[in-house]
Amino acid sequence: MGEYRNIINEIIDYLKNIFETHLLSIDNLLGQIEVIEWNGLKAVRKSFQKQIGLLKWLPPSMLYKASYPFVISPQERFNREVFFFSAGDGARYRVPRIYEVVESDLIIIREFIDGKPLVYNLDTCALIARALADVHLKGFALGDVKPSNFIIKGEDVYIIDAEQAVRKGSPELFGWDLMLTLLFASYRYVIDLNGFKAFTRKFLESYLDAGGQSIWVKSITSPKNLSIGLLMPLHYLKAVSDIVSIIL
Repeated sequence: MGEYRNIINEIIDYLKNIFETHLLSIDNLLGQIEVIEWNGLKAVRKSFQKQIGLLKWLPPSMLYKASYPFVISPQERFNREVFFFSAGDGARYRVPRIYEVVESDLIIIREFIDGKPLVYNLDTCALIARALADVHLKGFALGDVKPSNFIIKGEDVYIIDAEQAVRKGSPELFGWDLMLTLLFASYRYVIDLNGFKAFTRKFLESYLDAGGQSIWVKSITSPKNLSIGLLMPLHYLKAVSDIVSIIL
């Protein structure tokens, strides 16, 4: 029995590593960024004119346009990221400083954040929940909350990618961010339903404690947001629905 349990644990660790590595490698593959030196500082240069950005956003723009206002246009993605970063830090999240904006070439040069990539687990879920609550309280929805869009530096959560962020203040858009976070977490906790339930409950309770509104949490299970929720295993989706009902 002990040997069998060890094998299962090794399989679980292997699947978790595949998931985390897959996210990072896909993000690097589709990324539009490079690390450079700018006036003696380590910085990040992001170009929105690279065609790979169009490929990155074409599928979600086609499949989920009714649920979230994704855009493909390099100009619009550039505008959204500049606007979000220019709005500055929130109470519970930070954004990189913008060093230079080259609008003619759709290029942003911003601060390099030296920290740890976010991993969705019980140690970090309260941090990201509070950050998202603050983002939503400022009227923004991010649209894209994959872990590699966040950096943890000490107790600070940095949002380093905001090219799909909108300031529309819709409960369903806030619910989209929450459901998408839980979708990523569901695969982080693959074949660990109890771990996923613990993550979901702590995440949503921390979100509410930080000022997130009940109506925003309730909108997780709206018809529009179920469209993305259906990508997680159905028994995980049921767990989300059950936990939402319990805490509200």
